[in-house]
Amino acid sequence: MGFSINQEYPSRFIRGDEVVEHAPFPLTIKDVKKEQYFSRKTNKKEQTLVVYFKEKERGVALGKQRAQDLSTTCGSDGTDAWKGQQVTLYIEKKEAFGKVLNVIRFKSTTPSK
Repeated sequence: MGFSINQEYPSRFIRGDEVVEHAPFPLTIKDVKKEQYFSRKTNKKEQTLVVYFKEKERGVALGKQRAQDLSTTCGSDGTDAWKGQQVTLYIEKKEAFGKVLNVIRFKSTTPSK
């Protein structure tokens, strides 16, 4: 009997691979909180914004690029204005940490007119 590494060691945040498996991935923003997490980039604990959704228990950690994506998508740089807005998660392939990763990005769920 084999084991699923993702089930044995679940991530605190939604992973890019999950978005690929369940695309399209529309979600409604419930809240944005500031939390501590371990950054692989700086190799230490840092504070970051995390966006949570009504449809999921886990959120998405927001680096600068993702925060800017949401700011543009939601039409405001104030996180209180994001609550209740629906966004679609998608992935972008990016090389980081010596691998090609599925990086989560956001776009509007509503098609532009």
